[in-house]
Amino acid sequence: MTLSAAADLYFQYCHNQPYSLFHEETFRHRLVAQTLPEYLCLALLATASRFSQSTRPLLLCADQAWELAIKRSTANIDSAESLMIAQTIHLLCVIDYSDGRCRAAWIKLGLAVRIAQCYRFNTEPDPRLRPEVQEEYRRTFWSIYLLDRLMSCGRERPTALQDKDCLLRLPSNEQAFRDCSENRGPVLEQLTGDAPVFTELPEHSHFSVIILMAATLIRVVNYVLRKDSRVHDDVPWSTTSQYSALESTVWRLELNYGLLDPLNAVWEQTLTSGGVVDPRAAGPLIYGPSTSRIGQQDTPRILKQSLASARSHATALTMLQETENLGCITVFCFRGYCAMVAGSIHLLFASDSNDEIREASVRRYEEYRGLLLKLCRYWESSRLMFMKLERLYEDRSQYRQFFDYTLVMGEKPKLAAFWDSIDNWVPSSQSPSPEHGPPEPVQPIHFPTSIYFFDLAPADPWGNGNSIFEMDFSNGNSFM
Repeated sequence: MTLSAAADLYFQYCHNQPYSLFHEETFRHRLVAQTLPEYLCLALLATASRFSQSTRPLLLCADQAWELAIKRSTANIDSAESLMIAQTIHLLCVIDYSDGRCRAAWIKLGLAVRIAQCYRFNTEPDPRLRPEVQEEYRRTFWSIYLLDRLMSCGRERPTALQDKDCLLRLPSNEQAFRDCSENRGPVLEQLTGDAPVFTELPEHSHFSVIILMAATLIRVVNYVLRKDSRVHDDVPWSTTSQYSALESTVWRLELNYGLLDPLNAVWEQTLTSGGVVDPRAAGPLIYGPSTSRIGQQDTPRILKQSLASARSHATALTMLQETENLGCITVFCFRGYCAMVAGSIHLLFASDSNDEIREASVRRYEEYRGLLLKLCRYWESSRLMFMKLERLYEDRSQYRQFFDYTLVMGEKPKLAAFWDSIDNWVPSSQSPSPEHGPPEPVQPIHFPTSIYFFDLAPADPWGNGNSIFEMDFSNGNSFM
């Protein structure tokens, strides 16, 4: 696979889904001019490899990219090179995390955060830089921030970046970025809190909406998954509780930023002049509402109403499936987490006494199961989530107890599998519930050969040890 082909795959399947690291025109120009560092080229090849038709491995490329980036990260480098190192590490972190190597990804993310802080990416870029270069600094920082939030959807994984330290403006809209023009927006602090200074963003600032959703999502995660955050909190139905504050925040975001708009109306914003979907513009529009639905909560006036609300929000996540029917292919690995959470909620209703609800829930569960199975072609993490969902399905009959308010109040149900389904970190063979029960055995899934993940056989992609720019990728001397 040539570097040019790798770039094509990256910008088709990865750019703005939802991370945005590069100004495409500038990146391609530097690729042709061979001015990109070797570690970034290696990371690009490793990232693009999962979307190619090849069965040859490129994991060694990721390892070599990591070694080279680490070596340069401690050298006396300028801000421009530190940006490329941070971009490289972000790519490698996504590779590790999506393949289930969470600890390795966590460590890499920590280095990316420290590089960003050391070179002050969290503040406004040098105003003497061209607008698209300034925006690339912003987008790289916010991509690191977003990855930090999504990777922290677990019970013992605190975020590395604090909102109060994010002093730069939110990303501009996609068209301004492409056109190399300036598009000033607010800082995160002006849009968050109980009384935000601003309640709107410049038109088509979809990446910024994702950042706002991620900032809210991590507040929900802290409240739901970390008990220490609720030690001194009021009861959830109190107007002064964290629960009520989160509910108010999500409602405000949905109303202010069009997160409740029908998918067809949203989709019209992504069409080119020829009526074709622009996938680079579509990505952020999809993931903003999706992240909002995961973080949605509803006041628990009674248990039944809360569960019905959860089912409604899980059903709303079907837009993840509907986007493909409208012509946009999205394979971002966080879709797997969205599908797992929504599928878990639908399983609660798989034994409902109402025939219509029961049949609809089983049908929705099967849709999310199918989505996870499809994502298994690309992401090992989706395979683990598929296994979690399968385990929930096997025990679905016992979840009727959630609908019995007196039982729930009198005897705590066993929640091991459900803790598992909303923790984005826990392997499917472990039991993360407070009961600390023994791990439940999970049988491996045997997929057809057409959707095997990777060929992990040892390989030497360099062959004779030449530099990446000295190799001829056009005459069959390729990795793929």
